[in-house]
Amino acid sequence: MSHIDEKLRDHAAQISQKTLVELFAEEPQRVQAATFQVAGIYADLSKNHINTQTGELWTQWAAQAGVAEGIAAVVRGDNVNKGEHRPALHHALRAPAEGEFVVNGIDVNIEIRAARRRMQDFAERIRGGTWKGYRDEAISDVVHIGIGGSELGPRLLCEAFAHEADGPKIHFLATPDPVQLQHLMHTLNPATTLLIVASKSFGTEETLANADILRTWLRQHGGEAADNQMLAISANVDKAAAFGIAEERVLPFWDWVGGRFSLWSAIALPFILQNGYAAYEKLLAGAHEMDKHFQTAAIAQNLPAQLALLDAWYNHYFGINNRALILYAHSLAAFPQYLQQLDMESLGKRANRAGKPLDKPSGLIIWGGTGTESQHAFFQLIHQGQRRIPLDFITVKKAPQGLEKAAHIVHGHCLAQAEALMRGRDESDLQEIPEAERYQRTSPGNRPSSTLILDELSPQCLGALIALYEHKTTVLGILYDVNAYDQWGVELGKILAKGTEASLAGEIGAHHDASTAALLKHLKSS
Repeated sequence: MSHIDEKLRDHAAQISQKTLVELFAEEPQRVQAATFQVAGIYADLSKNHINTQTGELWTQWAAQAGVAEGIAAVVRGDNVNKGEHRPALHHALRAPAEGEFVVNGIDVNIEIRAARRRMQDFAERIRGGTWKGYRDEAISDVVHIGIGGSELGPRLLCEAFAHEADGPKIHFLATPDPVQLQHLMHTLNPATTLLIVASKSFGTEETLANADILRTWLRQHGGEAADNQMLAISANVDKAAAFGIAEERVLPFWDWVGGRFSLWSAIALPFILQNGYAAYEKLLAGAHEMDKHFQTAAIAQNLPAQLALLDAWYNHYFGINNRALILYAHSLAAFPQYLQQLDMESLGKRANRAGKPLDKPSGLIIWGGTGTESQHAFFQLIHQGQRRIPLDFITVKKAPQGLEKAAHIVHGHCLAQAEALMRGRDESDLQEIPEAERYQRTSPGNRPSSTLILDELSPQCLGALIALYEHKTTVLGILYDVNAYDQWGVELGKILAKGTEASLAGEIGAHHDASTAALLKHLKSS
């Protein structure tokens, strides 16, 4: 056990003896010390099991883990993805891309600028109606075909700003679900539907299966002329061409950007088509503002680093294994699912950066939902259950004009839930209730939470919010000593699926365990 580890363990034991209410009483300036305002986001971390001494120990912890050096390595473009010998340059995708940024002998800014020009050109032609379908009609609908990082990010953006859409209608297709495929083919007009096939390798099974089915549907109606209604976002131009998508209709995907960090690349094309290129530029600007904060602020004033330290603190020293995100902004309902991949795929590891077993758990279970709906669903367990679940409450300050009353209801519930979780309710608050009925109405309180308030629901603020959680993930990877940019755990199921699919098709598949064999037999039975 390292010296800082021992001090953190002792401090956690001490602070656990005090309630959050007591911590507030001990530190009158607690709120000011634990509040941040960065890139259009107001963050209050004061309702957590921390105090001034915690912050001092966290700074030592971050120094010992090499957090500042790790941040600098990412910014320089070092090969921080050791397993795949690649840098992680998602931050470069939202920078102005002026001048040179040479990484491994390549000026990535040249490629970024070229990709942006092509994305803008595609968007202008499709949104402007000059990109025609096989009947010489403008595009009305776009089906974005991708999975994981190739689908979650653009879907989040499109859902967040669907209320401001002024382009074609966007549909997302991730899994080869027969019912969803049937619905799309029955409701969309093939003459005015554009397909975007998003796959870095152009070898993702689910994506190619969906693309093949919808390409066949287009060709059945429009012949080979319908191939002009397919675009690709991929690093493998040759495979895309073999599929039938010519190079001039392929936007780039780079090895130096992982799928779950790719939102800022051409993967954002559906959002650009729906809301315009200017909205995309605002998204990048908000994220870049958060980047500058992350890259320059000292650890004690660095919001992404403090959020990361908070998660690792609860994980390693409080035995807490999950965090819930509650969105009091219905437009951001897809955010918890987006963060599940970002956080759990990045940090759910059993090997350290040297490829050896970890001696402490890495990563938390990320889950959540939208505000008042969650209160009527799973908040019972959070308030009165036996588990301590830290929460991130996220809401938006500015409401559309004329709807301030609705905003007061939403904001009131958001703040009340955080306050109730902290304060709780004991039997002294229930004197008007018969004594025998009091205990079942009590809540223990002392449940930690953080509250983040976006200035407004805008591409800038959402860009900053997403970048905030990306940088949090980067710091957690350093603190946990894991490679946050690989995902070898995803591979085994994909490999075994080839055998189960072969067995379902009546071919000679792999040998299966008794349970799997019985399930296969049931699925194949008439």
